[in-house]
Amino acid sequence: MLLTLQMFWLLLILSLAAWQDVQTRTISNRLVLIGLIGLLFLQILNQNLDPISFIIGLIVSLILWKFKFIGGGDSKLLILISMPFIPTQLVSLYAFIAVIGTLQALYYLKYKSQKTLPYAVSILVGTNLFLVATKKTSWLEIFL
Repeated sequence: MLLTLQMFWLLLILSLAAWQDVQTRTISNRLVLIGLIGLLFLQILNQNLDPISFIIGLIVSLILWKFKFIGGGDSKLLILISMPFIPTQLVSLYAFIAVIGTLQALYYLKYKSQKTLPYAVSILVGTNLFLVATKKTSWLEIFL
C-alpha cells in the first residue's frame, strides 16, 4: 500500500510540474521541495529509503544541468524521480525519459516555433511508461 502511495505521490508531483512547465516554462522550487519531503516521509514509513539512488540522481542531474542538456527545474525533478527506485532500475528509467524527450524535441523542432522545451512533460511520460513496463503502479493502474 505504501509503495502505491509513493508512486501516486511521485506521479502527482510530476503531473503538477509538467503542467507548470507547459504554462510558464518554470518548475517551482516549492513544488519540488514538497515532493521531496513527501517522498522521503513515505520512504521512511515503508522502510525503503535508498540514499544511493538519491546520490545517483543528484550526480546525473548535475551533469545534465552543467552541460545545459536540461534546465534547473528538470534536474531537480530527476533527483526526485530517482529516489523511489533501486539503483539498478535507474538506467532504464532514464532511458525511457530520454527516448520520450527525444520524441518531444523532434515534435517541437517540426511543429513549434518555441526555443524551450517543457522537459517535465518528458519526465512525467517517461516515468509513467517505465512504471507500466516494469509493472509498477502508474496513473493507468491508479485510476482503473
